[in-house]
Amino acid sequence: MRIGIALPHTFIAYHKLFVNSFLCLERTEDMALLTPNSTGPIDSVRNELCQQAMMLDCTHIFWADTDQVYPVNTLTKLISHNLPIVCAKVHRRNAPYDALLKRYNPDSTDEMNPYIDIDYDEWRFNSDSSGLLEVDATGFGCNLMDIEVIERMPKPWFLNQLY
Repeated sequence: MRIGIALPHTFIAYHKLFVNSFLCLERTEDMALLTPNSTGPIDSVRNELCQQAMMLDCTHIFWADTDQVYPVNTLTKLISHNLPIVCAKVHRRNAPYDALLKRYNPDSTDEMNPYIDIDYDEWRFNSDSSGLLEVDATGFGCNLMDIEVIERMPKPWFLNQLY
């Protein structure tokens, strides 16, 4: 397993809380740091980081948004699930700071956003024994994905579509 650590950062500086948590992450032996050469927009940056991961023969990409703070075991815990894609719970960066965990709502009349929030009690108490909860959509601030997920998708892999 060769993990590309993707930091889709588009600002001039990193926040110290992110840096501290990032430096303390438990890591695997074979890793490559992926940082963008461009400054945005975010979909272009993420596409660029996917290209870098492929050029460096990464088998996985660990997406670590720089506006998050990570527990020390974040990466090793994501790896332990052995899934094509697994995301950690992230919260909205602005009030009300709710968890970004969504379910598809087939009855929605909103074509741009047919998702509803998963209730706090469901995600807090109804995950399986591994701590996983299946969702239809979530924030992309912290996840691990097998590079094959990207390779099977047509380009561009990321599009900036705000809901």
